[in-house]
Formats: sequence, structure tokens, C-alpha cells
Amino acid sequence: MNKEKEEYGTILDYLPNGYPFDTRPSHRKTAIVQAIGNSRFVLLELAPKKEVSLQPGKNIYIGEGKRDEIHHIIGKLPMHRLTATAKAELSYVVEELVNKKDIGAARLYFSKKRKYLRKNLVNSFIQALLFALKNEFPNNEQIFKDVGLKLLDHFQFSLGDAYREEIEKLRGISNTKAFLKLFKEFYNSFDFFQDDIDISIDTLQENKIVYRIKNSEYLDNSDDFIYFFYIMCGITEGIYLRNLNLKVVCNVEDLHISSNKKESFIDVSLEIQK
Repeated sequence: MNKEKEEYGTILDYLPNGYPFDTRPSHRKTAIVQAIGNSRFVLLELAPKKEVSLQPGKNIYIGEGKRDEIHHIIGKLPMHRLTATAKAELSYVVEELVNKKDIGAARLYFSKKRKYLRKNLVNSFIQALLFALKNEFPNNEQIFKDVGLKLLDHFQFSLGDAYREEIEKLRGISNTKAFLKLFKEFYNSFDFFQDDIDISIDTLQENKIVYRIKNSEYLDNSDDFIYFFYIMCGITEGIYLRNLNLKVVCNVEDLHISSNKKESFIDVSLEIQK
């Protein structure tokens, strides 16, 4: 019996620069679309055409006819490979798709109290909170770095199995540069729902590294959300201390805000304390 094939899908996440954990040179990486089929709810990994405008929530044609936005279907997507953005979108998208099908039992299930919110709602709330904190408590960067450290007492950041394996490999060795490079691997775990962060190493010394972070939603035309990065520094120090028993000082070194988001960046340093 032939199974019904998906004709249309809904985008869960669009990664124009490919997966952040892909270690291949940038010129060899390909853009990725994570999507769900609208009929059978199959999770799919897609290769988009060049120079297309895509975003989560968009409905796309993925059938065997001429496709406007999708070049080809890579294959089925395992649940564990969903990005943070895709996971955040999934429940909302499935609810919308089920409601359109008007399936009574499923509609009844989704009529219960919502457990998930869309990415844009969560991000806008976080940005508003950061803006209010900065205006009410200006020049208190160190305090919010301490807040980030305390967050680990009540919030478990999901580093993912791959990152935990890297941490396990580093236990018991003395390669300080390897410890410092680990930050790039887990940063996406707590830059909420954003998987297309541009993070690169600016300088690397034996006990200190400086990263340049670009394309963050918290570098949006002003320094209104700058406390996010101080909170992030506190979280980072806690992750190193709790997972590797390593005393690391994380600081904001430089900040450049431009009207062109692509030109905005923040430099963050990590230094191992002897």
C-alpha cells in the first residue's frame, strides 16, 4: 500500500549557515531547513534554494512538482536533531495543523492549558525584561553576572549529549586551550532559541580566549539588552566550575552597536584562573 506523501510543510527553523556544530569550512556548509509535514506530521530536513527568504512558521511546497523555495528533501529528521528554535515552534505548529484538520479528540487535547509559547513571544518578553532591568538598575553589570551564576541553582541548561561528551573527554587533561574552545560549543544552549549565532575566536592565548559574537537578537540597534551578556558570563563561569571544576572568569571586553545588525558585535573573554 502506497503511503501518502507530504505535499506541504511548515518551517520550524531556518539555518542559512548550516548547523553550528558542523565543523566543515564555511564554504562547504549548506543552508538547512527543519520542517514538519502538514499531513502526516513527519519531521523533515530540507535543502533550500539559494537567495530565498524563509522563516519559522512559513508554509512551503515540498511535493514532487516545481518547488519555489526548496531545492531538495534531504530526508527524515530525528527528534534529537531539532534545534532549540524548532523545538519551541513544534508544539504551536502541530496545534495549528491539528486544529485546521478539525480532529475532535486532538482538538480536545490542545484545548488544555498551553504549555509552550512561540519563540517571538518568549524573546520579546526577555528583551522587555532586560530593557527594564537596565533602565531601573543602570551600571550594575557585576550584579547581573552574579545573577547568571545563581540561575544555575534553579535552571538546568540543556547542553545536549554531544556537548556533554566533549566535557567528558576534557576531564583529567591539562590542555587549557581545549577548555577555552569548549565555550563555542555550548553557547547556543543558552542564547535562547537562536541557532544562527555567528561566534568566532578573536584571540587565543594559553589561558585566555576572546570570542566575537555577532547576529545576536540581543545586539539589536542599541545596548538596551546588554545585561543578557553579563548574565551569560555568570552562567558560563558556573558551567565551567560545575562540570569541569575549573575556575574561569568570563567578561565583556568590547561592544559595538551599529544600525546594521550584521556589523554589531560583542567581544567576550574567558580566562582560566590558576
